[in-house]
Amino acid sequence: MHRRTAIRKYVKKLLKNKVDVGDRIYCNRPSPIFLHELPCVLIFFTAEPVDIIVGDTTNPKEYQRNLRLNIDVITDEPIDPDLELNESDAAEDVLDAMAWQVEMAMADDWTLSKLLPGYDPNAQEVNGLSMGTRLVSTDPYNIDTDSERRLAGQRLQFEVPYETPAYTDKKYTDFLEYLAEFYEVKDGEVVDNVLTAAEGKVRQ
Repeated sequence: MHRRTAIRKYVKKLLKNKVDVGDRIYCNRPSPIFLHELPCVLIFFTAEPVDIIVGDTTNPKEYQRNLRLNIDVITDEPIDPDLELNESDAAEDVLDAMAWQVEMAMADDWTLSKLLPGYDPNAQEVNGLSMGTRLVSTDPYNIDTDSERRLAGQRLQFEVPYETPAYTDKKYTDFLEYLAEFYEVKDGEVVDNVLTAAEGKVRQ
């Protein structure tokens, strides 16, 4: 299972019973939401910048991946199509409350580790799915449904850094380098250096 998949499933489990949406927590990109599914939470990612932390561009050995995880809280509110402006604090209050519940759940388990098998709160090093999540931004948005109700949402974006080997089986994490000495061909003429023999050692 890819770490992104594990993170999405973990966050879904983490938020269950902590956000006032019942079981309506979905691990998918934004898609048509039916009114009977509201309020709900969507969990998905939009980007994952990668930095090489061991190796170089031609020989990467370990990556730090900075997953941009989005958690959308969505609700709906009635509107009057005959009014030029529909103002309502109710939906904003609901979204703020649910967003706060998400923030508190993520902050309480910021390494995404407490629900993992074998979790030890007294361990010196916590082995979680992340090196430490942090909230990056919260952005509101509305969705026009062409009906007498509209969808209102808030998107909380978290940065979820974690480290992985460049190759899962690690067969390319240890490269052998052969140190060779080059000898010049000496047959009476000066020519470019040509490898005629090599002496050296193999090292990791």
